[in-house]
Amino acid sequence: MTLGHVRTLAALRLRARHDLGKRARSVFGSGHQGEETMRLSPWLPALLMLAACSSGPPDHAKITLRNMQWNHVNVQVVITHTGDCDDRGADFVSSQDFVMQKEQTKTIVAPNETTVCWRHDRYPTNPHPGEWSGWSKATLFPGNDSTTDL
Repeated sequence: MTLGHVRTLAALRLRARHDLGKRARSVFGSGHQGEETMRLSPWLPALLMLAACSSGPPDHAKITLRNMQWNHVNVQVVITHTGDCDDRGADFVSSQDFVMQKEQTKTIVAPNETTVCWRHDRYPTNPHPGEWSGWSKATLFPGNDSTTDL
């Protein structure tokens, strides 16, 4: 390598460092507090919106039910503060009935520390009104979202 090549490489390295520093100053400002605040402020609302979208309500949790077995099935869901899924007294929160097709999911959102109960037709391929399977249930806690098959 000749002396000319060494000088050229050294000049390129200095130029690259200068360009990198120039790009950093254009993004973060030149070190003056006012410029830095002005350049970063457009990003603040976007970051706050992104943070808000990624978090769910702090007082709720989710369980997702999946029907991977039957062409269609009737499902009943009960949310309660006790483990007794049949009790519709003071601890009862809500209930819903719906039909799920094969490979369909349904997400249930419930208050933290409640029990979500679900059951389906006793004979899904030949359903009879009012004939249900036994209850399945899960107690939901903050940040403990889950998925389960019927």
